[in-house]
Amino acid sequence: MTKYTTNINNPIRRFFKMHPTRLTQMKFRWWLLHSDRQLEDKDAMWQLWDESPSVCTQETIDELAVLQERINQEKNPALFLRLRRYAASVAILLVAMGTTFMLAREYLSSLHHSDELMQVTVANGRMQTMTLSDSTLVVLNAGTTLVYPLHFNADTRSVFLIGEAYFKVSKVPRQPFIVKTQYIQVTALGTEFGISAYPEQSLISTTLKEGCTRVVVNNSSGTLIGRRYTMRPNQKLTYDKATDKVLLCNLDAKQDLSWRQGNLVFEDASFLQIVDALQRKFGVQIECHGIERLKGGYFVKFRPDEQLAQILHILSNLDGKFTYCIQGKRVVIHVP
Repeated sequence: MTKYTTNINNPIRRFFKMHPTRLTQMKFRWWLLHSDRQLEDKDAMWQLWDESPSVCTQETIDELAVLQERINQEKNPALFLRLRRYAASVAILLVAMGTTFMLAREYLSSLHHSDELMQVTVANGRMQTMTLSDSTLVVLNAGTTLVYPLHFNADTRSVFLIGEAYFKVSKVPRQPFIVKTQYIQVTALGTEFGISAYPEQSLISTTLKEGCTRVVVNNSSGTLIGRRYTMRPNQKLTYDKATDKVLLCNLDAKQDLSWRQGNLVFEDASFLQIVDALQRKFGVQIECHGIERLKGGYFVKFRPDEQLAQILHILSNLDGKFTYCIQGKRVVIHVP
């Protein structure tokens, strides 16, 4: 640990232990995101994260259940927030558990100084369709956060995505549309494409339906590392975080993006990938026991009208190796 990291731990520790005023919070956030020692600040944050207690008590589970129930009872499927620039960058930082620290700063620096940012967060079990100020259509899947300017005043139309979304981009000459995520950055002028970039997923992907996109692959800290690709319609680019490899293949983009109609499409998916998708779609918590014994490699598609119980029944018949129990918003799966 460097001397700076040791020193910087002290004010950061004090901040998280006290109950600061709103003004103090804003000053701290501004300082944290505009520090000249980005790497050391990030190391200090990670050390605090590692030292934090990770025990999940029954009280924690109960509180999360109450919070999830309140979210599910909301009439609107998404929460919109109007944010100051530094508040928006902190929101990105918190949602991504600190892994997009430098990328958040880079995103903010690409905006016009007068840009006012909005943040929309879609709860699990929901989906949201919206139109940006440039007439670009966006469909946000469950468990997704999008940060975007209220008006596009800069040379580029840049948005920041955590989760999964479909974009039908309005063509604006000399003002390219850029979607930034932690691992990939997609640039388009006028086109239709989708991006799947959930933090918990090992695979990050983008699928092009119409037009042309340019894709840049980042490393885990958000630094551009020079792998650039030009995509054509009916192509999918997948980045594997574990192996740091990129795969570009041809497919039916319409089917791959059919989650917009409520479909669940899995191609050579692991059981854990299916579990993650089911949790987001149905807003449930799935507890798994022994799923490491399942081989995976599932090729299956579920229609919008198929309920969770039907899907689990089909999967259990396909594999024949697990049982399940649905108790409200809690699901338990056992693999003997």
